[in-house]
Amino acid sequence: MSTGDSPSLKHRLGKALEPFAGLPDIDDLTTRAARRRRRRRVGGLAVGLTVTVVLITGLSILSTGQRPLVRPDSEVAGDAPAPDTRPLSRLIPTGGWLIELETGSAFVVADGPRTVMNGIRPYDISPDGSTAVGTSTETIEYPGEAGNESTSLTRHSELIAVSLASGERRVLARADTAGTILGPIEWSPDGSRVAYRHSTWAIDPETQHPGDQIEMETVCVAEADGSGARCFEGIVNALSFDWAPGADSLIVGLSDGAAIEQVNVETGVTQVVMPQGGSASVVRALNERGWDTIYAILNPTSSPSGKYIAALAQTNGGSVPVVTDSAGSFVAAGVPNPDAQAMAWNPTEDVLAYSTGVLIPPSPAQNDWTVELLTPSNGTNRRLAELTSTDELILGLEWSPDGTVLAVNGSRIENQDLVVLLEARTGVVLDRVPIDSEIPASLIDWGPA
Repeated sequence: MSTGDSPSLKHRLGKALEPFAGLPDIDDLTTRAARRRRRRRVGGLAVGLTVTVVLITGLSILSTGQRPLVRPDSEVAGDAPAPDTRPLSRLIPTGGWLIELETGSAFVVADGPRTVMNGIRPYDISPDGSTAVGTSTETIEYPGEAGNESTSLTRHSELIAVSLASGERRVLARADTAGTILGPIEWSPDGSRVAYRHSTWAIDPETQHPGDQIEMETVCVAEADGSGARCFEGIVNALSFDWAPGADSLIVGLSDGAAIEQVNVETGVTQVVMPQGGSASVVRALNERGWDTIYAILNPTSSPSGKYIAALAQTNGGSVPVVTDSAGSFVAAGVPNPDAQAMAWNPTEDVLAYSTGVLIPPSPAQNDWTVELLTPSNGTNRRLAELTSTDELILGLEWSPDGTVLAVNGSRIENQDLVVLLEARTGVVLDRVPIDSEIPASLIDWGPA
């Protein structure tokens, strides 16, 4: 069996993430699509579905020994911008945009006082819908050398909570001088804490552009009242995480696909849930299905009951959703897929939704995407729906808080970018919400009631 140090790992990871090249914080795409929403349970479609968008940006890299200039992009202190007076039940800010479901209108978060998140990149809304959390940014500008233009680096320096009612802000945590706060950023189920990822560059960005030389990526937890934050430096290469039920521990996926770990946020004690290359029972089960090589195990998420952990196994047979118990022993597996899949637990029961399909179908560009439901308690897999994609992929799956509706966010589904709402029992299409084609990439989320 190949392990994480084989050349095949990089090949498989690169293939799986190819479509996301150039997106900032690629983990937002892979983890938010897999993450179950811990919103209040509200019946039917009364809860507002919102589409959220990640802006595409790029960084030029130029090494120089000259000290750069630091330009803050937002002021945290002082008067907060005027709050948005529009109803919040249909809006949720994240990733740089606000999109209103009813009209499809998009609002740039950083442009103007119509939103309380002015100048802040939002990531997540608290479980009670009252507070958004995001990051402030500063731009470090580097003088150009002879024949070269100057370049810059955007650093996410502070983790900030913002009241959606008043616009009041409070700083929850600050990045190290050689670090940046990146997604995923996620509220705990009880709203008392915020987990985030902190990356530390190997080169001090105040002396020269660090490029992609990351020394450490760890998981941190900040208290929601601003009383303090703690980083768990025993984990040095975190890629994604998910809160376990109870808000006292995090399930962490490592960036090299080597293992899945669990960290107790009270004590800092970590334990291995899934070793490099998979547990013995996972390896055995996948081998029996004809998948004899595991390249990586990615994006672990905890089920609502805490009994199960779902992860994406990259194998020689494709990407396979694998469900284990909380100790990492094999329970069930889904249908293999040639490329990466979106996954999401039903928030009311231990049922995993996931997508299958090909990221870039061969010519003619036509492919059937499917949405599947896996029930680990009995090992059954059921096809919920089939959707036609002309050239791209399903970007995300999100359940409504009451578990009755599944939102499917797809790029070029049925010849246009759409959010498709499926009735979770039957797979009947309840609605199709068109998305502005000029928006480069999108995720979906259910806003508070």
